[in-house]
Amino acid sequence: MKYSRIPLAAILIFAGTSIVTARQFMQYPPGYWPSYPIDCQPAPPPAGFTGCTVTATAHDLVISSIPTHERVFDYEGWVQFAQCHCALVPSGTVNCGQGEISVSKTLQTCVSHSGSVSIELKWALVQKLLDEFQLSLGYDFTVQACDSVTWTATDSVGKLQCFTRFARSFTTEDRYSLIEIAAETVRDYSCLDSQGNPVTVRTWCEPTTTTANVNKPGDRGFEASFPPVICGGPAPGNWHGKYDEPCCHPICNEVPPETAPCCGQVGSG
Repeated sequence: MKYSRIPLAAILIFAGTSIVTARQFMQYPPGYWPSYPIDCQPAPPPAGFTGCTVTATAHDLVISSIPTHERVFDYEGWVQFAQCHCALVPSGTVNCGQGEISVSKTLQTCVSHSGSVSIELKWALVQKLLDEFQLSLGYDFTVQACDSVTWTATDSVGKLQCFTRFARSFTTEDRYSLIEIAAETVRDYSCLDSQGNPVTVRTWCEPTTTTANVNKPGDRGFEASFPPVICGGPAPGNWHGKYDEPCCHPICNEVPPETAPCCGQVGSG
């Protein structure tokens, strides 16, 4: 019984005849690609192109390679450090000391892949992704998908007399991916466009998508709350975390003339 299917075609148009670069298009080793019927034939150029002649036909070619990278933040919960002496005392006479914020966290580096190609080709795409972003895993991803490390850190936070402060730890994860679309048959045509200009039109059939992913731990650190805006802290548009919370009012630049300030908090501006 003859097996046939409707070709799925896509068109790329290039000025002149330069259409292929070594980086964009790569022929895979024989035997790695799924076998398709020999009647997989790319569609001809669409309407609007005239005088088209076939200039090249190839098989198992990468027609699109898309690398991406994003950084994701993972925050721990805010830790509170209460004000230590909410009272009007001589400036500089209260030393509240330091608070500590500690975290212990397991971080993973992981490799994953998807697609209908052979496992060897998926591994080759993972290696291509590592080379693209100049990454080093430190373990054999063909043997194990993930590797774990434990991050432990302790940071100090200065306590304040009249403000409750907040701090939190965070880690980042770098997520890399490489998506490649390859076609079983690719055909190039030399044509004239509607203006009579020579162009090359590329069509293909039986596209297959393969994806490689690498997730790696990135930066690690902590952040503390800022003073309220009225006390010189950043505007909300420039800071998306917490602000120090005063134990009373008025504070800083809220203080009217000849008014006793809350807890001795007088602004400078």
